[in-house]
Amino acid sequence: MPRIPSCDGGRPAERSLAPIIVTRRGKIARLESSLTPHEAQLEDLVFVRKALNRANIPFLLVRNHKNRPILAVDIRLRPAVEQAFAAACVTEPMYAKTIDQKGIPAVLLANGRLSAMGDPRILRLYRQRIAPGGFRYGPAFGVELQFWVFDETVIRCPVENSLTRKVLPRNELVPATVKLYGYKWPTLEGMFTPHASDVTFDIDLVFSWVDGSDPVFRARRAAQMSQYVVGEGDDAEARIRQIDELKYALRSVNMFAPWIRRIFIATDSAPPRWLADHPKITIVRAEDHFSDRAALPTYNSHAVESQLHHIPGLSEHFLYSNDDMFFGRPVKASMFFSPAASRSSSRPRPG
Repeated sequence: MPRIPSCDGGRPAERSLAPIIVTRRGKIARLESSLTPHEAQLEDLVFVRKALNRANIPFLLVRNHKNRPILAVDIRLRPAVEQAFAAACVTEPMYAKTIDQKGIPAVLLANGRLSAMGDPRILRLYRQRIAPGGFRYGPAFGVELQFWVFDETVIRCPVENSLTRKVLPRNELVPATVKLYGYKWPTLEGMFTPHASDVTFDIDLVFSWVDGSDPVFRARRAAQMSQYVVGEGDDAEARIRQIDELKYALRSVNMFAPWIRRIFIATDSAPPRWLADHPKITIVRAEDHFSDRAALPTYNSHAVESQLHHIPGLSEHFLYSNDDMFFGRPVKASMFFSPAASRSSSRPRPG
């Protein structure tokens, strides 16, 4: 495999404090209190990159449809890779999980082996992490390492990727570089060319929320609701009960949907005391996005929802949710939008 010199620039900030290492259920792990799964994955990717570079082991950055970072290495360099990670992981709980063979337990790379048995061609590398609440970052958030066979005339990959088949002529290998994650990476020409299915436009998220424990809000709402006939349950206490669900909804977005550009909280309540200022979070009042202010005040959630698209600064593509919706695992933007949606729009804009 040809070695392509990399030019590092715009690197993400590196943490200087020594990690706290613990043992849980027979595995060594980092005690992690700040990194999201996505951030942890990228931190491990940079760690793997540095270990390979330090040992002068060439690699390629590869893309697949799952958007997981993948590094490909010449299979003949497997012994050198084992030695490189054994040296780099002396003080790190970095594990390797065999992916292309079932039932093989993960191994600690500091012990000098990539697998407990056999010679797998696909591994998932990850530093075991445990959050204070018990959430574990394991192989699901790992960096993939693939071993490719570079013969004189063909290249053999263990699986297909976004660019190549499993077997391709050697002369189709055109070296290139790509700028990602704050670094320039060696790759193949066309590997990171945008796909028709890529979601590249901005996506925002709007939460509707009220503080049902605020006595001022409750008094105003009760006064207005007394003027109307409401359906059974429409004025139930559960509809406005405040149990800080918004806090966990915001945390879930930060943890599992890092592609969200901005979050707007539509409310006429005072901001919750625990909510700190953040450049991605904006409190929006009804008077700021209702096209007809004569309809205010209103405590009708459907009326509020019908006016959300007028929020100043809101992206053309956005998600809307109540404050009791949480993401429980990583989600991709393509779960909600397709690129075809960005080519035309009939959504009215304010003004």
